Amino acid sequence: MQFLLLIIPYFLTTTIQINPPKKTQEPTIIQEEKTDVSKDVAVSQNTIKALTDSTNKSIMIIDIDKRTQDIINVFNNLKKEFSYAQISIKLYDGTILTNISDITPAQDGTMIILKQNTNQGTKQFAFFTEDIKGITAF
Repeated sequence: MQFLLLIIPYFLTTTIQINPPKKTQEPTIIQEEKTDVSKDVAVSQNTIKALTDSTNKSIMIIDIDKRTQDIINVFNNLKKEFSYAQISIKLYDGTILTNISDITPAQDGTMIILKQNTNQGTKQFAFFTEDIKGITAF
């Protein structure tokens, strides 16, 4: 009869104790106190207020209908003044749309519909008024 003798090294026989992770604190929810901004700034459809903080940056609160109408008025004035030029619109994301032939506001005034003349015909785009950075004629 043959015997097989197994020699197990010491490090394999030792017990390794793994401590459970320490309990962390539960996240606390901090509720912000709601303040009534209307007390500080009175905004109506006919007024534009500028708020200035300590870093000399300002925030303009403008009625969206008036902003849309301003963009349309600038477009019409450029089209009348520079009838030979192409009118382009630059968006805040860096996109430049050239050869714009017409601008119309959406029903509620929050969006503007642009018509662009291309080789394939007329294309229409709709953008939020606040996405338009500027209008140029060249």
